[in-house]
Amino acid sequence: MRWYSAISMIALLSIGCSESKDGNSEVVGDDTGAVADDTGDIDTDGDADTDDTGSTSVDQDGDGFDESVDCDDNDPAINPDASETCDGIDNNCDGEIDEDFPSSAEYYPDEDGDGYGDLEAVVVACEPVEGWITQGGDCDDTNADVNPLGIELCDGVDNNCDGEIDGETAVDKDFFFPDTDGDGFGVTEGFIQACEVPDGYADNDTDCDDTNGEVFPGAVEICDELDNNCDEVTDPPEAEDASTWYRDADSDTYGNADVTETSCWGSEGFVADDSDCDDTDPTINPDGTETCDGADENCDGTIDEGFDTETYYRDYDGDEYGDPADSVIFCERPAGYVSDSTDCDDDNYWRNPGLPELCDAIDNDCDEVVDEEIEDVTYYPDSDGDGFGDASGAPVVDCAPPSGYVIDSSDCDDGDETVNPGEIEACNGVDDDCDGDLDEGLDLVTFFLDVDDDGYGIPDETTEACAVP
Repeated sequence: MRWYSAISMIALLSIGCSESKDGNSEVVGDDTGAVADDTGDIDTDGDADTDDTGSTSVDQDGDGFDESVDCDDNDPAINPDASETCDGIDNNCDGEIDEDFPSSAEYYPDEDGDGYGDLEAVVVACEPVEGWITQGGDCDDTNADVNPLGIELCDGVDNNCDGEIDGETAVDKDFFFPDTDGDGFGVTEGFIQACEVPDGYADNDTDCDDTNGEVFPGAVEICDELDNNCDEVTDPPEAEDASTWYRDADSDTYGNADVTETSCWGSEGFVADDSDCDDTDPTINPDGTETCDGADENCDGTIDEGFDTETYYRDYDGDEYGDPADSVIFCERPAGYVSDSTDCDDDNYWRNPGLPELCDAIDNDCDEVVDEEIEDVTYYPDSDGDGFGDASGAPVVDCAPPSGYVIDSSDCDDGDETVNPGEIEACNGVDDDCDGDLDEGLDLVTFFLDVDDDGYGIPDETTEACAVP
């Protein structure tokens, strides 16, 4: 910088001063073209500042330190030559604040009174600030429960100011359980604690099969050999797709529609078919063969179809004459029925068209005349009371029947009322109709030996019979 004395400066100003075209004064400088600025300082380097060294740095506050060393070029009291004061400012630009004042400290407001100040509102002071504290660290100065010593809770708040919301230290975390199959129900093994349900976990451990998303408490039970609803019962009767099964008492694989159970698979003695019309006879079912016996063996609703039929009349008194008002149509005579319909009193053995007139005050021969042309008749003992006498017994000849005697003498077993010429041959190994033959005219069926009574026989152990032996 070029220095000048006061007299020289006056001379220079008087010689170089002239009027500019715009009315402002100009100062004619030296050979370098320097001019004076508004302060009267000669700008010898032509850069319009008070620094004539030619530097381009700016000293805004005019404290003699440009912005390269001045840490606040807008305040002339702050520069490298300034004295440090206790004001929370780096007055001497050495990078330290109030370093010559060891009692200076950072103070924080503590509005919630929890002993921790608001980090966002710190001030540095050499003397305590009324109502402020030196302990910072509060991340929410409006809540006394939130500070570095706060208890972390699962509440969506960073209670202990560690930067984590609902962090690992939360004291009220819930238990959550692995839910591999994603059905909302977990298992105990591998449980964790957390504030919220993590992916792949459930809030319960009640799943009984965590590999199957269709198996969980409350699931609909179906017939699949799985415990779908985790109640420790597999395929119960109330399963959604359980079936109705029918009792098969005669083991012919056809069930009784009136005796049922509901289950998934059917228990022993029950079948899926309900079309048996007689569950006490294994020869009677939809696959049965129709025979002439007054029964509907094939369960088609028709009896003895395909056979010649005849009308038979009820013979209540067993005199071989039937009641014309009580008849049935069969292909063979049913027991207790006859083909004759001329009985005039089917409740009285001693009245029918075949009897002679007896001296008993009854119209025996049904001619509506009593005791006409009375004859003596031979009577035979009838010990079993079936209306058929024993020819081998001592007969009695009289016009009136003695008690216990009958006119007929054709009984082959007078000790059994079910054996006489008026009976129908049954499959029982007995000559029921006294014709000298046993079980004649009956269809024979092959039966298999069933030792364990399970309804299934041994293939090689058979017998032919008209009924189950």
